Amino acid sequence: MSIKTHISAAFVFLLFVAYAVEALATFATEGLSCKLSGISGHGELARCEGLFREGGDAISIGFVGTSPNHVTAVDLTRGQDKKPFQVLQTDIHPTIDLETVGILFIDLNFDGHRDVALMAELPEGANVPYNYYLYDPETKQFVREPLLDVISSPEIFGEEKEIRAFWRLDASVSGQDIWQWRSGKPVITGRIEETRAREGQCTARHYRLLSEKMKLVRQIRCIW
Repeated sequence: MSIKTHISAAFVFLLFVAYAVEALATFATEGLSCKLSGISGHGELARCEGLFREGGDAISIGFVGTSPNHVTAVDLTRGQDKKPFQVLQTDIHPTIDLETVGILFIDLNFDGHRDVALMAELPEGANVPYNYYLYDPETKQFVREPLLDVISSPEIFGEEKEIRAFWRLDASVSGQDIWQWRSGKPVITGRIEETRAREGQCTARHYRLLSEKMKLVRQIRCIW
């Protein structure tokens, strides 16, 4: 089956419009809700709400910066608190429009707590970069994890405890990298690479981490 570079709708909050009143647009999906302020200039651009974990405390996440999408700070507020418990200082340009809010609020390290990934920018190509922050239940803070930054367009597979990063090198080469946690660090443990020839042929090469090296374990024809 051919692998298509994509961003999962469940991860990037591809939200549908519930209603729009003047400058305020509201979106909702699976227990999360986001509002766009519609401001022109500097201020709060959008706010999303969800839960730290299933049945856990609520969290409110605000994007602060200059319209339309230059975000310089992301504030995080717990429950009904009036003041944020943490403010992430950023310099990013995520997608913030009537269809998409460029944030992932998912469990990246499979510890039962949801983490934060902020879309750094929306590039012309298919490989969407993120800045990652893991939640530390001891300090109750989100901690920057730059080791994850090489993962683009991620998708979470909870049962396998895998992060799969979809990428495209050019029009003829695309694939996905499989990441797992080893000794507290993200490690690439597999790769599927598809190469398409001009005459319509497609070859899929499967690699696995064996003896600390990526080795080719399977090569098959794929559908283009």
